[in-house]
Amino acid sequence: MNSIIISPAQISHITDLFLALGGEKNILSVTNCMSRVRIAIHSDELLDDEEIFLSLNAKGIIREKGQIHLVYGQYSGILKEHLSFLLDTLKDKTVLKLLFLSQGISCIKSIKASDSEVHVLFSKNISMDRPLFEELNKIYKLSYDEVKLLLKIRSSDVELATKLNYGVFFWDLILASDFLNSIDAHYIEDFSSHNYKLTIHLNKMLPISDNPWKHLGIKTVHQSIEEQEMRLSPITDGFLPILNKYYSLLEKQKSFFDKK
Repeated sequence: MNSIIISPAQISHITDLFLALGGEKNILSVTNCMSRVRIAIHSDELLDDEEIFLSLNAKGIIREKGQIHLVYGQYSGILKEHLSFLLDTLKDKTVLKLLFLSQGISCIKSIKASDSEVHVLFSKNISMDRPLFEELNKIYKLSYDEVKLLLKIRSSDVELATKLNYGVFFWDLILASDFLNSIDAHYIEDFSSHNYKLTIHLNKMLPISDNPWKHLGIKTVHQSIEEQEMRLSPITDGFLPILNKYYSLLEKQKSFFDKK
């Protein structure tokens, strides 16, 4: 599954469904039969209301202990593949590190795989941190002239290119996850965005001496102690809605785990 085509509408649908299921901390595994997607979950308390799943085109919902089944008919197999690879991508530290070291998806032009190599072609020269890339023990060649990264792959890495592509498609979701886990969410009042810049309004100024989001390709363009806000750039148009949904999910998760 190296060649992946996912439409923007599919990306939005899969992202919303993934968050409605409680995200990577709640989804244990995804399987399917002819008409259903079967999701093993940590707790049904972290699921959204059934109306949300129906609004996401589920034809029916069946709950069992530790599982939720969503009826999607012939689309079930495709949906299972997308959810499974997205879950695997978010849990694969090597893939995430490669994406972060690439300084954001705006730098990645294409990802292709051959029998034993993955070729990552960058759209522009990036300030590659060679020692960090080499830490992954997969470097075959790092070319600054061709702006290309070649990775050796083993039999256990055959899905690396697929996961990297999923990381590109679902970058806003990955970004929201890492972004909110990089800071204490209790500092945040709300978010707003304009012209590809994200403004975070805070109830207390973050004790930040350096930009904790540099590895995501995000720059701090403004930080005001008086106004208690930070302005970050660049972000995509779709990032803010996902950030808000992920923030709500983290609040729900915190409330759930605090009771344990």
